[in-house]
Amino acid sequence: MAEICVQASDVRQLFSQCLNRVAFGSDRIVVVRHKRELAALIPFAQFEALRRLELKEPEPEEQLYQRAIERYRAEVHRIHAEKADAGAG
Repeated sequence: MAEICVQASDVRQLFSQCLNRVAFGSDRIVVVRHKRELAALIPFAQFEALRRLELKEPEPEEQLYQRAIERYRAEVHRIHAEKADAGAG
């Protein structure tokens, strides 16, 4: 797998070649204009992996951990409230 930089002005002429290199050669094409990276063409499998990462739901273990933290915070809040009530009375 190679990462190839292509000038934005050349992409239109080379699009078919770029697409074939990405689709069949698993290369990555980085579109550059004035030494600035603008976009990338990546194999669809890599795009799907990125999509799954973005949409990833927390793992069951992560959900349990988050619930435990929420219960802990609620308990700490309750204890502080009880101490404040006891001190006020």
